[in-house]
Amino acid sequence: MRAPVGRDVRPDPPAAELEPLTTDLGLAVPLLTAGIVEACRHTKPPEDPAPRIDQAVKFLRSGRIEGRLYRIRGETSGIAVWESGSQAGLHVVLLYLRAPTNSADDYRELLRRIHAECGPIALLPGHLFGLAPSVEAALMDGLGFAPFGRSEMRLPPTAPLPSAPPPPGGVRIRNVRPDDEPELARVHAAAFGTTFDYYLFQADPDPVRDSAIGVRDMVSGRYGEFLTWASYVAEAPDGTLQGGCLFVRAPTGPLLVSVFVDPAAHGTGLGRALVVASVAALRGRGESVIALNVTEGNRRAIALYERLGFVRSLGPDMGWYSRDRIPVAPDA
Repeated sequence: MRAPVGRDVRPDPPAAELEPLTTDLGLAVPLLTAGIVEACRHTKPPEDPAPRIDQAVKFLRSGRIEGRLYRIRGETSGIAVWESGSQAGLHVVLLYLRAPTNSADDYRELLRRIHAECGPIALLPGHLFGLAPSVEAALMDGLGFAPFGRSEMRLPPTAPLPSAPPPPGGVRIRNVRPDDEPELARVHAAAFGTTFDYYLFQADPDPVRDSAIGVRDMVSGRYGEFLTWASYVAEAPDGTLQGGCLFVRAPTGPLLVSVFVDPAAHGTGLGRALVVASVAALRGRGESVIALNVTEGNRRAIALYERLGFVRSLGPDMGWYSRDRIPVAPDA
C-alpha cells in the first residue's frame, strides 16, 4: 500500500536498542547520576555519591568510560557502564533502568542486547533498581549468574599494634623501591593466578601483562598517591621477591590495595610480616585510618586480617558473576 501523498510516514522505532553514551549527554548525565545515587544508597552504611558522580561525569564528557544508553519503546531510559579487557567478558560497573521501564523483563532484554552487540558479561553490580531482591535473584540465576560480595575492613585506632615473627630462610622485609616493579608483577601473577580476584580486576587477557598493568596502576597513583614509605616487599637472600604489600592514600585515608605472597611461600608468615610492617609505618606517622577491601569467601585473606585486628566496617557490597565466564567461585 502506498503512503498518502504529502504525508511523512516513518517506520515505528525498534522495541529496544543500544546507543553510544555520547549520543545525548543531556540524557546520559542524569541517568548516570541517578544510577550512582541508587548504587550508593545500598552501600552499608550509605555512601556519599557526590565524589563518584563528579568523577564519572568528567569521564563521561571526556569519552573515558565505556557503555551504552538503552532506548526502549521509543524512550531513552537506561544506562550501562562497563570495563573491558578481561578475557572473561565485560565488567559492568553500573546498570540502571528508571521507572517504569525497570521490570525484570526490561533488564533481561538490556542484558541480552549488551551480550549480543558488545560481548559476553562476566560481572554485574547488585541491587538492580526497581526489582525486589527475590525477583532480582531469580532473574540473575536464570541468566547464569551467582552472587558475590566485597567488604571494607579497618584496623580500629585503639587496636594494639600487631606483631610478627622474623620471616624464615633469611627473607628480609624492606620498603618497596622503583626497580621492584617487574618482580612485584611476577609475584603478583603467581599469587593471584586464576583466583576469583584475578577475574574481578583483570584488565588484560594475558595474565603476565595483566599483573604488570595492575602493579603499574597501583604504584603510579591511579588509585591514589602511592605510599612508598608504607609499602613493603619480602626479599629472599638471592634478591628475588616473595611478596608485597602496597598502600595508597584514598580519600578516607591509607588503603591497602594489594597484599600478595608467592604460593611457594604460603604458610611461612610472610603475609602477616608484610602487613605488620606497613601498619607499624602508618601508626608511626600518626595515621588513624587503615583500611582494605576483601572479597567475601577469600578465607585465607580474611583470617589473616582478623588475626591482625581488622574488623568489617562497610559492606558487603553485593554483585553478580557469570558462572560460565568465571570458572572459579569466590570461596574456592
